[in-house]
Amino acid sequence: MKVCYLILAHKNAPQLQRLISRLNGTGTSFFVHINRRETEMYHQSIAAIAEFDNVHFIKQHKIWWGTFSIVEAILAGMQQIVQLDIAYDRLVLLSGQDYPIKSNSQIQQFFAQAVDKNYIAYFSLSANNIWTNGDGWYDAKRRTENFYLRYRSKMIAIPLKRKPPNGMMIYGGSLWFNLTRECVEYVVGIVENNRKYVNFMAHTFLPDEIFFQTLLLNSPLRSTIINNDLRYIDWEKANPTPPGTLMVEDFENLRQTPALYARKFDMNRDVEIFNLIDQAMLLPTPHLEQVVR
Repeated sequence: MKVCYLILAHKNAPQLQRLISRLNGTGTSFFVHINRRETEMYHQSIAAIAEFDNVHFIKQHKIWWGTFSIVEAILAGMQQIVQLDIAYDRLVLLSGQDYPIKSNSQIQQFFAQAVDKNYIAYFSLSANNIWTNGDGWYDAKRRTENFYLRYRSKMIAIPLKRKPPNGMMIYGGSLWFNLTRECVEYVVGIVENNRKYVNFMAHTFLPDEIFFQTLLLNSPLRSTIINNDLRYIDWEKANPTPPGTLMVEDFENLRQTPALYARKFDMNRDVEIFNLIDQAMLLPTPHLEQVVR
């Protein structure tokens, strides 16, 4: 089972280096995107991970919160992976503030036992969900009905009643995914051949939380989608804003969860949590069998 990691990072090159070092192994490859707005981080990252010959840098995009730019960066990485035709079975999207909470062998074993399954968290926007009756643009319907664009560093919403192309049902959820090679190639093909869908999503609010769910759950691959992103994320913890930055006091929850990865971490705030996780990886990990396959 060969795992390819697509990593989005914007700060803290030493933490990125530690993440790659922990995940590195036989058959593993990495594609890293550094926000083009972070020039110093880009050069620091090149120096920090120069020792790895299986790390590729993705063409940089300027990432602006709430816009399509983050989707563009992910798609650029997926397209580069397909074009290079590297050997991989599973593509996992991470941020530079993620960290594995299972060993590489456990991660590979899990994916080997679910070889045709795709993991991404989702919910229908047409049913009651966590975005229903959200404030302002965060409301489930307004995220896609309005026409959004960025102008002079500001987001602008034009109150239209847009409809999804081809009668597609809209789904949302967490950005982070774990996809098979077949699924990645399907996504790249749609992006290259269905500009109507891409253009519609380019003017939604927070499209990174909608784009991949909607595309995959309206696709022939729908039956392979498991509603689980395999992440431990604490949305109740605000330190200062959710999702919470995970620290030493969160270690027991991390040790007990069946998730494969967790976020978010910050070495500048708590480096000891990384050490505890690394030490725990050497021990049998409970509850991995509880993950929905």
